[in-house]
Amino acid sequence: MTETETLVLIVLVLVAVAAIAALVMFMRAKRRRDDAARADELRDQADLGAARTLPDAEVQAQRTEADAEQARIAAQRAEERAREARTGVVQEEAHHEDQVRAADRLDPRVDDTADDYAPTAEPTHARDATAPDATAADEPSRTNSSTGGTHRT
Repeated sequence: MTETETLVLIVLVLVAVAAIAALVMFMRAKRRRDDAARADELRDQADLGAARTLPDAEVQAQRTEADAEQARIAAQRAEERAREARTGVVQEEAHHEDQVRAADRLDPRVDDTADDYAPTAEPTHARDATAPDATAADEPSRTNSSTGGTHRT
């Protein structure tokens, strides 16, 4: 091969390498533009989807929060009613105990001053049935174990 032919061959190889390099750079630039365009399309689709679904989701979230708040208020009201009912029960129990204590104060068979005195609502006929004899009923300090320590005999 002659010097001219070698030189032409080298020039052709360099031109081919330059053409290939230019083609690779062009393809990379085109891929970047295509990727950027695809990313823009995806963002646009996301924005459209959000514009359609986010307001509905926000409204639903607000409704759910409002429902939860109403449930909390209802629960607080129910707790207050339960406290009031419990207070009423305690008051009724205290009233009942007051009535039993008043009856025990009047009953000569009950020692309501004893340390272990506890008011019970045992009816009079039940107390009469448990009294062993008439002398025991006249002695309020004696305790009958069947009365639970109320000193009823």
